[in-house]
Amino acid sequence: MQNKIYIYSKVKINKKFNKNHRINGTIGFIIDEQMYKNKTITASDFPIKDLRADGISNGEVISPYDYSKKEEAIMSFIGRINYTLANKYNFTATFRADGSSKFAPEDRWGYFPAFAFAWQAHKENFLKDFSKMNELKIRLGWGTTGNQNTPPYQYIASYDANSNPYPGNNGGEIAMVPINIANRFLTWETTYQTNAGIDLAFFNKRLNANIDVYHKRTEDLLQRLPVAPSDGYDFILANIGTLENKGFEVNLDVDVVKNDNLKWNVYANYSMFKNKLVNLGLTPSVWG
Repeated sequence: MQNKIYIYSKVKINKKFNKNHRINGTIGFIIDEQMYKNKTITASDFPIKDLRADGISNGEVISPYDYSKKEEAIMSFIGRINYTLANKYNFTATFRADGSSKFAPEDRWGYFPAFAFAWQAHKENFLKDFSKMNELKIRLGWGTTGNQNTPPYQYIASYDANSNPYPGNNGGEIAMVPINIANRFLTWETTYQTNAGIDLAFFNKRLNANIDVYHKRTEDLLQRLPVAPSDGYDFILANIGTLENKGFEVNLDVDVVKNDNLKWNVYANYSMFKNKLVNLGLTPSVWG
């Protein structure tokens, strides 16, 4: 069974001072909470096989009733503001603060700002003589994002019942055993990205081109780190490693024929990227 609570609220701002200044923005918050419940009872060695699910208490070997509950929640505060100057220069700033129940209270919150700038250069006076060019936009951006995609309760030691049922007793020997290695230092995996781009359009936008260059770096990767066999576990979840990705992409869109009777469009794309594992993390012996 799954229960889910989702609350989203926002306030929009839109203000135009005169023909040269325009500001709009959004602020809000999000609450997303989920709870999973699971109830299980297992039996075997039925004298009459047809009884099974409907007569589970008739099994000669019955495992203990199992009940588990898992909860996770995230609260986010978000904000964005856009400022446009002279209908040619656009500045955007965004910020979000995310708090996840998957991390310890002192490491629960992550803060992720982002900034962007766009210049519609084709509206400048010095480009007015280029009548065949409909658009020349230059874009720059930098921002951060967070990832908390991990199982809950990894920052504390979790336990589960380990039973060994045996015939004739409708029960078993039960012991509480740890199922993970706690890591109270777990926190957000963070990605930093810088990008630049150019948008071009010619001949009444029948020829369009986009060029983008980007550099992305992800730090504090959330990954399973192997541990020594003597620890009794296979891994520990940790913020270990750094990954880098960079490249560029070119898109070309051409309307070769465009009229009421026939439309012929050609689209081309070329991209090149490079991934680099900057830091793989610690060796198993460090945790062993």
